[in-house]
Order: sequence, then structure tokens, then C-alpha cells
Amino acid sequence: MVNLILHVCPNAVLGLDVGASDGALANELRKISGIKFYGLEPSLDDKEVERNGVKIRKGWAHSIPFESGVFDVVLLTSVYEHILPENRLQSMKEIHRVLKSGGVLVGQIPNMYLPIEIQSKLPLQQYLPRVIGDAYCRQFSPEPWREKGVDWFRVGPKNLISNATRAGFKVGSMYGANYPSDTIPRIFRCLGFFFEVVPMGFDFYFVK
Repeated sequence: MVNLILHVCPNAVLGLDVGASDGALANELRKISGIKFYGLEPSLDDKEVERNGVKIRKGWAHSIPFESGVFDVVLLTSVYEHILPENRLQSMKEIHRVLKSGGVLVGQIPNMYLPIEIQSKLPLQQYLPRVIGDAYCRQFSPEPWREKGVDWFRVGPKNLISNATRAGFKVGSMYGANYPSDTIPRIFRCLGFFFEVVPMGFDFYFVK
């Protein structure tokens, strides 16, 4: 993400991390790139907090509590697949709104069509009906947050590009990318050759 941001918006000063969690990623990006990042996170209990040196506001991608034309770059990393289908287009419109003219949306989505679902680390979890997939995740996922249940959807680059362009973005680039091998359950690491051919995710950027 750092290399992509520095490549497509080298003069960026102010950024927003949508789905910032505890601000750790935004803080690391600030240290390396020099860009001051704010965060947006729907799960906050308070209206605004500061974590890891990042000011984070409570809010959702489809209703961003910032003025128009504020940011040089918006980060959307492993977030798009969590947005409710009915909110995806509005989320892209809101991100487009808060970016400056010429600003860039940079992000990543996992390849939700892999035989192994990256977040639950379970085979074929994302292909099951949501109720069954949720029960499967709760029962067998090795991830500690599995009790919260499934909050992601099977979505891919085509849907993202469609909503981004409808919101007014120009497509900069969308390309396959892979994660470290420890994101793959040990039992499936023998299939490393497969992941050299099929990407585990997609990095992208769109320009306002």
C-alpha cells in the first residue's frame, strides 16, 4: 500500500483510512509516507478517539463525516467486501466526494473466489448460503473473532470497478497481488504453486 500510494500520489499531504480499526495501519503509513491520516471506523463507542497517534471518527463509508474535497488520498484496504451490497455505490460516491480533484482512492480486496476464504481460513466458506456459512465459520474457523459471525460478502473486481466508475472515478489500475504464506492454513501451503498463478487479492487505485 505504501509503494502504491507513493507512486500514484507522491505529493499527498492528507489521507483518510476508511475502516481504520485501531489506527495501526494508518499510523504505519504516516511514518513511512509522511502523509497525515485520519481514520473512519463504524465500531467505535465514542464519536472520536485517538489511537496509535491517529484521530479516528465513528462513521461508515456510505456516510463519511468529513467535508467535501478534503483528502488527497483515501485508503480502502480489505473493507469493500464488508460493505452491505445496498451501500456499495453510495460508499464510492462518498469517497469520491471527500477527495480533492485529482485525489486517489487506493486499496485492496481479497480474491473472494479462491477455494479457501482468506478471512475465515476455511475451504469454500464464501460459497455457502450465509446462514450455513456463518455456522461453519463459528464452528471451525481458527480465527479468534469467529464468534462475531460472517460480516463479509463474495464480491470481486468487476463489482468494485462498476460502482467506482458510476460514482465518477477513473480507473487507474487493478492487478492481482499475493499475501505472505502464513495467511494460508498449513495444510494447504503445499498448493503454493497455485497461488503463484491465481492471486489471493487485488490491489487497485482510482482517480477522481
